[in-house]
Amino acid sequence: MSPAEVVRVETRTDASPERVWQLLADPYTWAHWVAGTSAIRDADAHWPASGARLYHRFGPRPLAVRGHTTVVDVDPARRIGLLASALPYALVRIEITVAQAAGRTRVELCEQLVGGLGMRLPRLSRPVQLARNRRSLHRLIELAERGGR
Repeated sequence: MSPAEVVRVETRTDASPERVWQLLADPYTWAHWVAGTSAIRDADAHWPASGARLYHRFGPRPLAVRGHTTVVDVDPARRIGLLASALPYALVRIEITVAQAAGRTRVELCEQLVGGLGMRLPRLSRPVQLARNRRSLHRLIELAERGGR
């Protein structure tokens, strides 16, 4: 089965790129902003360096799936490439970029389903990904703008 198309979502904020990156660099904030993530179970001490993992629980109990997200590549303060596993449901390539744009901060989240049961339902998966990613970016920006965790 070939990978699904890339789902792109972007937003802009008055929060600084450094503030947004600070949230991305703290693995324990991810449960607060990644829609569907119910908990961060653990994280490698060298997060967000290449090869580092964070271990999460996705979905509500008792149906929650344990998974992990691995940093594939990173350009600190600018871009992070990830591979998120919530198998058997999804294996997803993710890229988050943070950049200064016209006096504001532009944050883009790109996600591509590359494995799991979601690959069998592309007409359902894409709208779910779009909604989830919009919600996630909204939450990330809320955290960045209010200065909390």
